Formats: sequence, C-alpha cells, structure tokens
Amino acid sequence: FSQGAGVGVLVDAKWHVCFSAVLPPPDAPRREVRDGPSLHCFDPDEEHAAACEHVSSDFVQPEWVAHCSGHAVPTDAETIGLVARFMETAAGGKRDLRRT
Repeated sequence: FSQGAGVGVLVDAKWHVCFSAVLPPPDAPRREVRDGPSLHCFDPDEEHAAACEHVSSDFVQPEWVAHCSGHAVPTDAETIGLVARFMETAAGGKRDLRRT
C-alpha cells in the first residue's frame, strides 16, 4: 500500500497487486517496463491518483480497479472480489489464498 507498493513494484515478480502505489524513491533502481499482469487499485479522487496512474504505466498489462475509499485499502465486498479474481487468474487458477 502507498509507499510500500511503490517499492514492491521493483520486485521481479510474475504479477503485481498495487493499492494506491506511489512512485518508488528516486534513488531506487528502476526497470523499464514490467512484464506480466498487474492490478492497480486506487481512488481516482485521492490526492495521489496521478502517481498511481504513473506507476501503472510502467507495466505491460495494467488493469485498474477504482474505489471510493480515499487513500486507503478498500474493504468493500465488490473490490475484494475483483482483487481476489485477479489474483486467482494471475496465480494460474483458483487457490486458497488465506493464511493457515
């Protein structure tokens, strides 16, 4: 979330889920374009929306989920369902994503 998501996009991963991701620190190593699917979840009216959009432009296959919770991780059922479906697809099929 936020700055943590901004650093998380620097991780070489098969897919990414970013909640209100802001730009990584300026001295962080940058990769050009990130392959693989990515989901960018943010409120288009939050003060960091432009940064969230900028972060998503660094991905080849960005998808977006808009919510209306401000600069926060949304907790509504609809958004949670969309994020869960994205994760299931990105992970290669339905999996139990809960911690045990």
